[in-house]
Amino acid sequence: MKEMVTLSQTELKRMLVLQRVLEGQISTFEAALVLSLSERQVYRQSSAGSRSSRETPLKIV
Repeated sequence: MKEMVTLSQTELKRMLVLQRVLEGQISTFEAALVLSLSERQVYRQSSAGSRSSRETPLKIV
């Protein structure tokens, strides 16, 4: 079963940046600069994302 999720431009940008953090392409510091967040906020969001992605992986189409 396929599900469609609609994201705003801001949400999509956040998701793509956090995905790059999880893949090790950029650091939490770099992601914090791009997203205008603190490193701790990026760390918390990326760790929450890694837990949920193990349960239900998402693909961007």
